[in-house]
Amino acid sequence: ESNLKFEAHDLGGGSKIVLNIAIQSHTYSSRSPRQTITACQGARKYYNLKNSTLREHYKQIDMYEAFHKEDGFYTIPETGLYTIMIGKMNGVCDTKYLVEVDEHVDAGVSTTQFYKSYYTNTYTQWFISGTKLQIKTTHTSTNSNSNFQMTIVRIN
Repeated sequence: ESNLKFEAHDLGGGSKIVLNIAIQSHTYSSRSPRQTITACQGARKYYNLKNSTLREHYKQIDMYEAFHKEDGFYTIPETGLYTIMIGKMNGVCDTKYLVEVDEHVDAGVSTTQFYKSYYTNTYTQWFISGTKLQIKTTHTSTNSNSNFQMTIVRIN
């Protein structure tokens, strides 16, 4: 917790980074229902991320303290337009992680899953306050060398 920086990062025009995380290690939730999801042109089984440990030497930002490390989800703090970036864009598709929108809270979303594809790692969408963004993984054991990174920008 002491690693997290709770300061606003003004990007001009009122936009600000509200979350910037890099996960070092995690487990998966064997109690969460596995879902078969197509990502990177193939169907895979995904599980909810659990017990996340954040990377020590990474500038972690959680402006609203809305990332839940125990259950691997972020709660949108206020209604508005957000840009979500998964990892770094390098033309490689990452099938190990994706982020899924909880449609029970925000049924009007246009995209319900975000992941780093061959063509993009950036998604911009309107979310309502309270929407959960659940990180999912294909790992079915403890992963102590995760490469998952996510940045969320609130656009004003």
